[in-house]
Amino acid sequence: MPAATPADSAAVIVLRDAGRHSEVLLVERHAASRAFAGAHVFPGGVVDPGDGAAVLQDASALSAAAAADRLRETDAPVAALAFWIAAIRELFEEAGLLLARRHGTPLRFDDDAVRTRFRAHRAALLAGSTTFAEIVATERLELATDALHYFSRWITPVNVPRRYDARFFVAPLPPGQEPLHDERETISTVWLAPRAALEQARSDA
Repeated sequence: MPAATPADSAAVIVLRDAGRHSEVLLVERHAASRAFAGAHVFPGGVVDPGDGAAVLQDASALSAAAAADRLRETDAPVAALAFWIAAIRELFEEAGLLLARRHGTPLRFDDDAVRTRFRAHRAALLAGSTTFAEIVATERLELATDALHYFSRWITPVNVPRRYDARFFVAPLPPGQEPLHDERETISTVWLAPRAALEQARSDA
């Protein structure tokens, strides 16, 4: 059979300071997930058509040209920027973290009212009753695409039925925010030192 066409996707490697070393965030995929069932992965997913919406492009701290230049994919700037926006959206959906600013100030969830409001936004997004663009417009957010640092591009091997053409980004844990799994695609979150994560992956292989 011919190899499946890889789907454009984006993932975020979130780091936090843990004293003498950094820790990386991993989310555990639900056992019934169509992809990577039961695995611990970086938050991420497929680029949606809505990730190229004009309202999201306008809300991005990075221009389409700058995003394309950093990805070294300058032939399609708008499509390149959609990877950065998808990374932020997927991080919010799967881990409850939102890389954004309001009135130039990083968005924080340590205020009860703000945290409750954005949890409601996230629930509506996951339920399909709103879109990421609508949330961004309603809250007048600037997407902190400039807080993402492009890391690498990986394409799933041809011998698997589901394939992804994934751009990986690195970002620090947003101040005043803590990850929370979505209880749908992800069932837990864990912070691990990168070396420990690699050792665990090898032992589970």
